[in-house]
Parts: sequence; C-alpha cells; structure tokens
Amino acid sequence: MPSLKDYGTKDRDATTLRLDDIAGEQVTINDAELREGNFGTFAVLSLIRESGELATVITGGLFVLDAIKDVMGQDGFPVTATFFRRGRTWLFE
Repeated sequence: MPSLKDYGTKDRDATTLRLDDIAGEQVTINDAELREGNFGTFAVLSLIRESGELATVITGGLFVLDAIKDVMGQDGFPVTATFFRRGRTWLFE
C-alpha cells in the first residue's frame, strides 16, 4: 500500500518560521502567497535570511499584509525588509 509521504507537491523539508525568529535581520523576500485561515488572511513569505539560508515565514501582521499585497499588485518581488516589533504591532524598514 502506498504511503501518504509519497504524495504532495509542496516542499515539506523547509522550516516554517515566525517574524519573531527573524526580527532585526535584513531579509530578501522573493515571493509571497496569501491564504485564508481561521483568523483571517495570512501571508506565507519565501525569503533569504542574512546567513543565506532559505526560509518560509508565516505572518498575519496587518501592516505586513498591507505592504505584501501592494508588492504583489505591482509585481515588485524581490524586496528587502527588516522586521521589528512596536508593542503588539509588527513593522518593517
């Protein structure tokens, strides 16, 4: 009988991070995908960390989502960003 691990098209070897894991680090975002979840829209970001490591980051940050939607609408990838937290809000420079 076949195993479920033999199916699927998405890379399951990648580690999924949160913005907390890359805070203060300048990253290059190569692509993004918007998805709907139980708590609204969230973004799955494909990026390169300062170390050169490829990473996937998931975020539902309001201002981050707004900017990512704008980049997607203008076909603007890749973009650089450094994420930081102010209170409970994620911002970027």
